[in-house]
Amino acid sequence: MMHYNNVIVVGYGSIGKKHVSFLEKKCNKILVIDPIFSNLNENSSKTLIKYTSIDEVKLSITENDVAIISNWGPDHYETIQKVASKGIKNIVLEKPCVDSLQEIDLLRKLAVSNQLRISVNQGWFYENLAERINQLSSKMNLGKVVAIWVTGGARCLSTAGSHWVSLVNQIYDSEPIYLTSDATNHSINPRSKNLAYIDGVFSFTYSGNRRLGINLSNLSSIEGRFEIYWRDAIGEFESNKLKIFSRKKPALSEKITRYGPASEVIFHEEIVDIQESFQYLHDSFDNYSNLQFSSALDHHLNATKCIILSLIASEQKKQINFKELIAEEFYSKKYRIS
Repeated sequence: MMHYNNVIVVGYGSIGKKHVSFLEKKCNKILVIDPIFSNLNENSSKTLIKYTSIDEVKLSITENDVAIISNWGPDHYETIQKVASKGIKNIVLEKPCVDSLQEIDLLRKLAVSNQLRISVNQGWFYENLAERINQLSSKMNLGKVVAIWVTGGARCLSTAGSHWVSLVNQIYDSEPIYLTSDATNHSINPRSKNLAYIDGVFSFTYSGNRRLGINLSNLSSIEGRFEIYWRDAIGEFESNKLKIFSRKKPALSEKITRYGPASEVIFHEEIVDIQESFQYLHDSFDNYSNLQFSSALDHHLNATKCIILSLIASEQKKQINFKELIAEEFYSKKYRIS
């Protein structure tokens, strides 16, 4: 990856601190911006300078500067506007990209008009995890993935769910056609009670009747499962490992309704290096063309759109088509996801 001149990190929570730790030896200077510094005795150093507001930052921007947007989701769009107005082109954006349908459209326009190169930390995108899973499907003659079921406790549709939706959209190489849900927002977000923390039942239907189902409960602390279904096999994806079980061939039938257990382990390996996720993220600035950045941003914004549309579907108590026009009341509403 390129050696940065200046790195501006907006938001110094847990994920912001991880970005700082990763970048501190890969740049000349890090400028960290967070209102929390006004209430703490936080000292700056020669290479780590702390501000309470981005408006305080005075820089001569170069093409080797980057901004990390790791503050709360509802503030992402306004923050990107501010860093773009200072001339920064390279941006790392934490998920979810924004928290309203209107801001999705505004961010698309802003990226084009300012020629922004935005790399989004969502859904194992730059690790090509979906491509690896699909290649395994082909190599092991499993056929295509037909369903993905995610279950768990208090994981939040946005906090963890945006990663899942992004990954599944990559595996299916499309967005869902229809979305339905029964969602509930609880005020248990550890960062702030003003941020949503959503559980419920979420159903996404893709072409060919392929599906994603997410079932979460804010009454449980259980991490849960991420299961991948093929016609005659099931995979369990946990952390960075995939374990695939297959039905034994003598028991298989052409009739899909003659079901049975998948008991034979045919694959159990690491398929992604979680220690290198930031490296893949920043390597995009060396490897991606402007056209590739535009295409990647479309993917990430559409994954965010899936999350927001599922919340709208719950509010309206109806099935929503991914491409349908949404009433202004819901189009402009900020859902406080982060």
